[in-house]
Amino acid sequence: MPRGVAIPDLREQLFGAAERLVVRDGPSGLSSRAITTEAGCAKGVLHNHFTDLDGFLAEFVLTRFRTALHHVSELPGKAGQATVEDNLAETTASLFGPSVLAAHSILMLRPSVAARVRETRAHRSPNLGDMEQIFTAYLDAEKEFGRVLADADTRAVALALVATAQHILMARQTNPTEASEALQHVLVVLLTATTPPDERRE
Repeated sequence: MPRGVAIPDLREQLFGAAERLVVRDGPSGLSSRAITTEAGCAKGVLHNHFTDLDGFLAEFVLTRFRTALHHVSELPGKAGQATVEDNLAETTASLFGPSVLAAHSILMLRPSVAARVRETRAHRSPNLGDMEQIFTAYLDAEKEFGRVLADADTRAVALALVATAQHILMARQTNPTEASEALQHVLVVLLTATTPPDERRE
């Protein structure tokens, strides 16, 4: 990119470059030079917009986590639509997309970035307690449609889903397909115990 030429949506362009690098090479190889090269930007442009590399990566992590939390927060509004299994599978899949997995791997392998994220007042990751409440609200809403059994312990199901997601992330599962498949197995078991027979897939 020639100097002096404005780069539209530079912030997201740099974030996208960082994400591709993590997916391709892992977080250990991240550097300002590698990110700007991947983004096709001048080498010093990252430091013109962020305090340092850790500041950039912390903002990347927060942005990706906020997006994931937004997707999860839309779940209760889907009650009565599609199927319970599809709604839960689609929502949980957003927790294992390349963006979130890249952000999580940076936190796991770069403690300085994790510390910067914790210090940020705007910190709002996909908080486990928040997600548990959202899943519970969705399952309770589905009870009104008769798509979840009236006596189902929705809080326990929500806790199991969130705990499974956390386990997969903490196990450093970096393949989105394998992560989603692992969660799908748990989801089927939970739905077998909490949904009417006609709501289950054969």
